Amino acid sequence: MEPTDDVRKSLLANDIHIQATYRLTEALVASEKRMRRRIELLSEVVFEIDADGKLTFLNSAWNNVLGHDVKASLNLYLRSFVLEEDRLLFDQALAKAADPSAEGY
Repeated sequence: MEPTDDVRKSLLANDIHIQATYRLTEALVASEKRMRRRIELLSEVVFEIDADGKLTFLNSAWNNVLGHDVKASLNLYLRSFVLEEDRLLFDQALAKAADPSAEGY
């Protein structure tokens, strides 16, 4: 039994959609790799924390500037790297940075 024209058109449209999705995914992955390479070349520390304040990403400057091992520092609280006497100020600054409605943002 031969597929109808509608079925052929549907299959072709689905194939085109899959190809486009694949190409977009490849482009996104390549873009992310380029961005990560650029971040690794920076001499400034670049980090990412999750909602709980745990480190989820660090560039190599973390080790170069602060002397802490990147892999060992991941999943630790950023707050734990702040001097105890500065933690209240750090907590306040972090809360302000997390609130897009805060003054100055």
